[in-house]
Amino acid sequence: MMHVSVPVYRFASDSSGQLYTVYEIHINGAYHCSCRYSTLLRLHELIARIDPERVPEFPPKKIKAFLNERSLAERREALQDYLRVGKPYQLVQRFFLDAQRESCVAASRQLSNQLPVYLFDRTKFTVPCFPGDSTGVVLEASWSQTFLFPILRNKSFYFPAPNTFAHAAVGKKRLIILYSSDHVGYSSSSSVFRVNRIRCWRLSVLDLSFEYLFSNNHLEWITLKSAQSVLISLCLQSMIEEIVGSQAAHGAVSCSLPFVVCAVMKSLCCSYQFLH
Repeated sequence: MMHVSVPVYRFASDSSGQLYTVYEIHINGAYHCSCRYSTLLRLHELIARIDPERVPEFPPKKIKAFLNERSLAERREALQDYLRVGKPYQLVQRFFLDAQRESCVAASRQLSNQLPVYLFDRTKFTVPCFPGDSTGVVLEASWSQTFLFPILRNKSFYFPAPNTFAHAAVGKKRLIILYSSDHVGYSSSSSVFRVNRIRCWRLSVLDLSFEYLFSNNHLEWITLKSAQSVLISLCLQSMIEEIVGSQAAHGAVSCSLPFVVCAVMKSLCCSYQFLH
């Protein structure tokens, strides 16, 4: 059940500055849309074509010179009675929906593109976007690219940019790279590669490249440029042999394989160039 009313009318102007009358339509006591007399007249003409016998009476069209305040009030009441009688038509219901959309679009054009956003502590931020924009657009406009950096830099999966100069440490079944951060206030960061996630590696004179499993079905090649690439490769091989030997012995405490080189590298740091 819908209760339609036209409580007020107001004057507006078009792009050329010509004044016209706008009638505000309310449904169930709440504002719904704004329409001109000519728009409602076109609705009446459509209803007359569909059902000419039961079409309600529409307020007559008058010359604007004879439309004083009293005439406008009478027209408002007549339009209200017309909409109340004609609301069972599906055409009228569809008209209400289209008119509401047009009114919202027209209202949003008049609003500023500087949207105020208030936080819980009543701090106000002005975001350059329109009121009709989605949440994703607002977040993208207000998001700080360095907001999560203090959190991410402490995670093992956060890696430096390509061609970053860093240090390497090998031991305890891990390959650790230490590098300086470019962000102000953060002097150093580290990334940890677990040896049991290294699928394979290849060695050249100064390059050590290994294929690392970041997640399921996600393998990437990491390249280290260092004069000690051979020593790092020997340490990786020694740790792999230790893991394989432990699994073969079914949890034995020790293994007979030599780990002299790996033990030396547990406290060794070497400079290298990181390529990702």
